[in-house]
Amino acid sequence: MADLTFIHPSELQDGIAARPRPRSFISVLALLTLWFGSLGTQNLLAQGKSNSLPRFPDGITAAPDWLGELRVPFGVRTFFSAPAVEKNGATHYLIAMREVSTYVDSCFEADQIFNSSEVERRQRLIESHFDDFDLLARFYEIEAKRELLKKLSGCFDRLQTAQAKSRCVFQTSFDVDQPHLEGALALAKAYLLKTCVDAKDLEWDSAIDNVRRTLQIARDILPRGNTAAALTASKIEDIACRKMLPIILMEKRNTKPSYCDRLITILQEHRNDRNVPGQYAIASEWLRIQSLLNESKARPERIEAARGDLTKWFNQCFIALQEPARTRDQSLKEIHKRLILPHSQLFRSNSIADLAWTETVVDTQTDLVITLCAVRKRYMTSRKIPRSLENLFAELPVKSPPLDRLRADDLKRDQLQANFGGDVGILYSVGIDGIDGEAEQGSDDMTIQIETTGMITFLYDPFREASKPRD
Repeated sequence: MADLTFIHPSELQDGIAARPRPRSFISVLALLTLWFGSLGTQNLLAQGKSNSLPRFPDGITAAPDWLGELRVPFGVRTFFSAPAVEKNGATHYLIAMREVSTYVDSCFEADQIFNSSEVERRQRLIESHFDDFDLLARFYEIEAKRELLKKLSGCFDRLQTAQAKSRCVFQTSFDVDQPHLEGALALAKAYLLKTCVDAKDLEWDSAIDNVRRTLQIARDILPRGNTAAALTASKIEDIACRKMLPIILMEKRNTKPSYCDRLITILQEHRNDRNVPGQYAIASEWLRIQSLLNESKARPERIEAARGDLTKWFNQCFIALQEPARTRDQSLKEIHKRLILPHSQLFRSNSIADLAWTETVVDTQTDLVITLCAVRKRYMTSRKIPRSLENLFAELPVKSPPLDRLRADDLKRDQLQANFGGDVGILYSVGIDGIDGEAEQGSDDMTIQIETTGMITFLYDPFREASKPRD
């Protein structure tokens, strides 16, 4: 497995995961916005005494020399390759993040740092609005949100410039915490506030585009990302699916059934374009631990044994990540226990099983939300909540209901469940225990409640679900 690549072959382009081009119509105004945004970025980079581009303070741009002495279980060239600066969205992302997060200050020269007190104020306001967010109170303090968004207009323009680039590859680092992750979360939260304002103003095209851009942020931080990057991507997906998208689905003013189709297409394209969960994370973890072993003062034979087990760990985890959720979970736990724990005195590493399980729960939520869009479209056209999921997808971008990834029997390909009737409908997955509790109170089912009034209630938190014991 020495030349193993960990990106879908269909996504490979010169060793880099190619970014899918948005298929929505781009107006002349949007093109002008992107062009001027690009000029603005160049001007920003030229401000102050330094013209240097932003970069991680300890960023690694090429394979370390010591890596040449090891047998690497994945494609080194693929992992460390990066597009030219003018084609890479990462630089523009960091410039956008600089306006909403002080965590990226370390990526800039001192004279390039944005007004820190102003950024800290924006951070506090974004966090405050996000913490107070509730679907029922989505228009609470709407004018305050509007005023904050005016100050972020340049930030959104620069993010559009970043996402217009054909590829996005951030630098990597052997540190667990990477500076751009909090910035990515701040951008997603800002888009949530923008969606509230767009919904209030009936700007539905913009609101739908907010969902698409937020999901793209999640995808763009995954290449070369570690476990923290993968978890951050899952959090961003949750913001898009459980907070932003229902704002659009709940509204009755000037909404159209075709909006549901567009949202389903966005979710499906996100799912198809996202790299296999966990694969970049295990490569980053392999590199991080090898760097620790390279500096270790332990006996050579202990280090050599640890290196051998670490490569076995990577190869076996890579295969296990392709398994169905429940067998994968047990496999990853066993691999960690057998190959990582014996070397705990040399290095520390968390089981990749927890990351993979969190991603499975969040993926299940995406499937639930796709089905929710289908239910909502049927209600918008017939004014009735459908009695079942049967034939619900016949005229949609997705031709059949998504399957439930959390079923206990991995050989049985069961669909998500629904319990519709009267003024309230229930849509659910069997949840963490894999047992169908028929969405009864007290069960572990992941349940979404849909009312004819338009109200949508998520009766679970995916990260709380993922943290439950599952032995």
